[in-house]
Amino acid sequence: MYYDIILTTSHNPSPKLRTFIKELNLAIPRSIKITRGKRTLTTLFLEALTYRSKRVIVALERRGNPSGLTVYYVDTNLRKLVRKYTIIFSGVTLWRDIPNATRVYNPESIGVYALGDEENLLYISEKIADSLLAKIVFDEESIKKFDIIVSIGRVGTIFHLKFLNPSTGRYCGPIIKIVKVVEYEETKGKY
Repeated sequence: MYYDIILTTSHNPSPKLRTFIKELNLAIPRSIKITRGKRTLTTLFLEALTYRSKRVIVALERRGNPSGLTVYYVDTNLRKLVRKYTIIFSGVTLWRDIPNATRVYNPESIGVYALGDEENLLYISEKIADSLLAKIVFDEESIKKFDIIVSIGRVGTIFHLKFLNPSTGRYCGPIIKIVKVVEYEETKGKY
């Protein structure tokens, strides 16, 4: 079987980070969770080739809590993982802690919907869509075409990312509070 996205953690993850990755795996179509163990980035690259993956996402933690996601592109020409950007969190609410949350079984499609049109919100939405290999949704009528919608809104300086089931409107993944996205110079404009 082939997976577009490999999800893994930093070395020696906390129980909360492991749960977070499991929940992301359930919410992101065509993804697989791999236990990191002692795997290096080179080994993860070889795993990505085996699964024909396009992205490797490594979850980071700080003091036992999820603190970000580093997104790598699988570059078969350079024969390595290329670090594209890091999404930095200020907090995460796990799916299991959200009342009335549901699970979407075997999702096939995912869309990203920005709740507004300001420049920073659209930038964050674009990076999330690129990370998850999702399509950006521009109108509310198109939301129903997807199995999962990633809704992104802004509250003050924090961007709230929510995984929603469009048919029920209920949560189907963790709620992530994003502070910023750090884009790395070596990959700007190359992809």
